[in-house]
Amino acid sequence: MKNIQIILLALLTVLATSCGNEFSRPDTTGHEVRLSVRPFYRDMFAGGNTHELVKKLSADYGKYFDTYCLQEIRIGQPTDPDFELNFGRFLSYDENNEVIATCDSVWDKLDIDDELSDAFSCFGALFPSAPVPQQVLCHFSGFNDKIFVDSTYISFSIEHYLGPNCRFYDWLEIPRYAQRTRTPDYIASDLIKGWIMACLPEMSGKEDVLTAIIYRAKVLYATHACMPSIDLQTLFGFTDKQLTWCEKNESRMWAYMASHKLLYSTNQLDRNKLANEAPYTAFFGNESPGRAATYCAYQIVRKYMSEKKVPVEMLMNTHDAQSILREAHYNP
Repeated sequence: MKNIQIILLALLTVLATSCGNEFSRPDTTGHEVRLSVRPFYRDMFAGGNTHELVKKLSADYGKYFDTYCLQEIRIGQPTDPDFELNFGRFLSYDENNEVIATCDSVWDKLDIDDELSDAFSCFGALFPSAPVPQQVLCHFSGFNDKIFVDSTYISFSIEHYLGPNCRFYDWLEIPRYAQRTRTPDYIASDLIKGWIMACLPEMSGKEDVLTAIIYRAKVLYATHACMPSIDLQTLFGFTDKQLTWCEKNESRMWAYMASHKLLYSTNQLDRNKLANEAPYTAFFGNESPGRAATYCAYQIVRKYMSEKKVPVEMLMNTHDAQSILREAHYNP
């Protein structure tokens, strides 16, 4: 019995070590960055004379302020004749101020500077030819885009991370399955995913299901490489139960997609059902999570990387999903 226990302990140690080695932290020497989230939304809602506030925000935030006003809250540019009037109306809108009070309660507890600094340092080491953000900012968009990116910065909309069952989400009729990941725990990984997708977009030009799910899986894999300690539930946005379902039904999902010729379907409805957020994946039954097909794609990418042993940057720049599938020798 003692010998069996020793063997089992050794096996568990090997398994734990092998799982950890897949995403060991890269050497970030020469790529270290120190990022501190700038609370732009707080400066914007600081109060006071609108004219003076616009001048200060323009001076302090420059191009970021221009882009935010034009693309996020869509009130035009600071040089427009009616800009200050429209900006003042946005700031004084009663519903916005009610949400801001809740945002402040989240911001006061937010502590992600170290996590972001480490993740983007890893990104710089893994993607030496890609830029790293010089700034990370926090904005209020009025429930528009969750994240927006420019060449030197990335910004997240804090009202998208107020926690599940938030009354504002209910007012907006955001379904409960989509509310579950709207917590501060997802901010760092969402920022890394957003930056990866901005720097390394899907370039094949193909519109089939396989291309869509493999690209999403590559982003997940790259995110995992930048954040080696992230758990799979946070990475995928799955509950424990949903992740277990995917693990148990991986081969069945793959067989279904293959036998029903879904992998090479260019039907937009098929792509949406298999790759987009939803309460469940329609093809796999209501016990499955939405985007369950991406779990299979992630395993394909893992197998490909195990077989090819290429840098993560090369993976992201390999745009032929069919070649990734073929060279992965995937057989769940």
